Amino acid sequence: MITIDKMTYISSIHSQLTSHTTVDNPKDLVLNFAKHLGWNPSYFIEPSANEKSNGYLVIEHGLENSAIISFLTKRNEELTSREEENLLAISYNNLVGWHITIDDRYINYYFILNKQNRQVESKKIEIGNEEEALKVSTFYEVIKRKPNSNIRALDDVLIENISNWKRIISAELNNSIDLVTLSYLFNGTIFLRSIEDSKKRANEIDSHTNILLDILSLNKDINISNIFEIAQEKLSIKIPEHIVPKDKVKLFNRLDNSILKRYFYSFYENEYNRFRYDFSIMTKQALSRIYQKYVSILSVVQSNNQGNLFTPIPIEKINKDNGAYYTPEYIARFFSKYICKRFTDGEFDNLKILEPSVGSGIFLRTLLETEIEERISKKSNFNIDKLFNNVTGIDLDPNACLATNLSLTLLHYIFNKTFAQPDIITGDSLTILQEKIKKKENFDIVISNPPYINQDNKSEEETNKNKIILEGLNNGKIDTYQAFIKLSVDILNPNGLGLFVLPHNFLTAKSSKKLRNYLLDHCYIELVADLSTINVFDKVGTYTMLLIFRKKDHLKSLNTYTWLLKCRTSVGEALNQLLIENETNQRQYQIYKAENYFNIDEEWYILNKPEFDLLNKLKSNKNIDTFLKVNQGIITGNDEVFIRNSNSIDNKEKDIYKTFLPDKEIERFTISKKSQKVLFYPYTNNIIITKENLQDKFPKSWEYMQTQKKKIYTESTDVKKEKRVWWSLHRPRRSEYINAPKIVCPYISISPKFALDLEGKFATSRSPYFILKEENLDPDLLFYFLGILNSVPCYWALSLQAHKQSSGYNIFHLNLLGKTPVPDPTLTENSSLVSKMILLVKKRIIEKNELKKLDLESEINLTASDLYKLNPTELELLGL
Repeated sequence: MITIDKMTYISSIHSQLTSHTTVDNPKDLVLNFAKHLGWNPSYFIEPSANEKSNGYLVIEHGLENSAIISFLTKRNEELTSREEENLLAISYNNLVGWHITIDDRYINYYFILNKQNRQVESKKIEIGNEEEALKVSTFYEVIKRKPNSNIRALDDVLIENISNWKRIISAELNNSIDLVTLSYLFNGTIFLRSIEDSKKRANEIDSHTNILLDILSLNKDINISNIFEIAQEKLSIKIPEHIVPKDKVKLFNRLDNSILKRYFYSFYENEYNRFRYDFSIMTKQALSRIYQKYVSILSVVQSNNQGNLFTPIPIEKINKDNGAYYTPEYIARFFSKYICKRFTDGEFDNLKILEPSVGSGIFLRTLLETEIEERISKKSNFNIDKLFNNVTGIDLDPNACLATNLSLTLLHYIFNKTFAQPDIITGDSLTILQEKIKKKENFDIVISNPPYINQDNKSEEETNKNKIILEGLNNGKIDTYQAFIKLSVDILNPNGLGLFVLPHNFLTAKSSKKLRNYLLDHCYIELVADLSTINVFDKVGTYTMLLIFRKKDHLKSLNTYTWLLKCRTSVGEALNQLLIENETNQRQYQIYKAENYFNIDEEWYILNKPEFDLLNKLKSNKNIDTFLKVNQGIITGNDEVFIRNSNSIDNKEKDIYKTFLPDKEIERFTISKKSQKVLFYPYTNNIIITKENLQDKFPKSWEYMQTQKKKIYTESTDVKKEKRVWWSLHRPRRSEYINAPKIVCPYISISPKFALDLEGKFATSRSPYFILKEENLDPDLLFYFLGILNSVPCYWALSLQAHKQSSGYNIFHLNLLGKTPVPDPTLTENSSLVSKMILLVKKRIIEKNELKKLDLESEINLTASDLYKLNPTELELLGL
């Protein structure tokens, strides 16, 4: 319940912030407003002289529910259309969907990305109801009525703009300009626009001028070098050489005025909506996504028309081979706040900070910005040059380094009105890290979203280099990020922090087991956040976790507590709660502190305590590979050739074909329908049928294979090197296994789908299957294990341990399936339940009625639970 004193205080803050004159120290008032009304502030934006506001507060309440609050010095209904657009553009340029205006009488909620229905709510503020009207819980109710988006977001618009101009300018200059040089052009343009908009906000130049366009309109015979020079004079600045060397700008002097006019106009006016660009307040997130476009590749599509009079416009391709993906701002902000919270001002001043895969520099920029904003809010002294000089970035891609140089240089200007060249190194990060380690050039902070590049996508030379770096810590296939972790541990000073964005499979992958052990030997694991259900990287199927570790100092004894986050939704809110170390168990996320949670040689599962205890209980049972052999399906080497339509096969030749079973036809307990495909399988007792035999007994199949011979030779390295005969399968597996009764399952699934192939007539491609380990075992055991595998307790355990793919799908590797915990069917105490399970599964397989199927599956789940000896609390955890 609100007290009289608090009510009076809130009323006073509201009155001051919405007075019709500007107030002193509006930032302090705004932050107090947020504190007393439950808003979670991110940062404060000073108003320009022309804006009818005492300032803007950017607030975070989950990723999709961020907003900017404007404290108006003029009533909302009195704003002109242009004033309202400029106000909402503050949110647009900060990549924030909501804008909230507060005047002396009303609070108005806008969702700015809907053109027709953007004002969602207007609530009157009256004496005595200030808290009710202004508190954050009201916002939570409003966002439930969020309209659909029909306006394109800032980053999408600018990304498309730069993408278009990269291709147009390249074509105008006969595709003779390389990608790095094009990046210099965009660097220069964004740099000048940022300085121009900064000076407009500070009322140092007329807000209605468009300097680059004005210069062009007054000078018809002018090139881009001249435009840049005149702009620098008008803005009283000089573009640093590390941003745009003069000789690079000259390469664009051949562009005619009509092209230049359209080009510059596109960096002032937004053609897709009425919001004007303001490069001075664009967020790191927006600019980082734009910079990411710098590293896309331009390639020219060759035309077949020999008489083409025009230079072809190149197409644009994203370079996915480098394994790097744009890091969302909320992760950079979380890491930055985590670091700043753990060091005093004096300690931070002396930190050596490294981002070894710098990309657009979002980590370094966010960290510096967070620390400087904090110092300013505390009115603490700081040396901005010293802070900037303590950060180092490395990237192989020169375009990424250019983007980081631009970002950090502009940040330095924002706070110091001067330009400084950051320490950004272009080169191979792993090589440079090795050199620095040899020279004992250590760091106190390593922060990184390293590239994820599997061994299959690297050259043999790169793979061998990573093996040398890992020094025996690899186990199976190597991913580049593993080498980054190893070197980062080595380059850290004692008590130094490593903060990493990693693929989720690092937690459990066998290939990372020795590296996890290395971390435990040399570091304290301070924090692990499981974000595997969050779409961290837009349109990328990589599931993500955050790892923070502190290198051990053997002269000091630190605690071994680890903060753990398992997040399902509301990731922004969850990370904020994690920062303040608030243990909580909610449906959206769980946060808790555990002691000695991770152990040598074990997988790192991120579970709350009840889940952790239940998983250990389930794993105390025997592994399924005690009773069944787990195999992988056939790998043809060329599915288009070896998998054929069944109606195209002569009935007399079907002996050398197996009915092909695709994953989509595997359902729970049963196989959905008769497959229309067959797989060419020319093997008897594991021996491939000879050419003569095929020609003699299976002439039509041999004739078909002859038509595919060229394709097989073209696409198969093994065949080219004569490692196998050309009509053989790449991995045929053992024929007695293929033909045996078996339990089949998809390689990837989101729910239990284990089915029985009792006659052994199906063959799968890659997908795993189980057969009885010993021929003398009772075949009914297949029914028993089919019920266990499809049960909720068993699949829950499998799902927790599985690697994740897009949309939450589980990847079932053979080693995981082999370790599936199952109740021992040979124990006397289990005999009656085993018999019951077998009977229930047989009924379920033949049942046609859908409701009865569900009833039988419920009985199977309860029987499995009894076999696992689960108690009521554990059943509730599983939803049973």
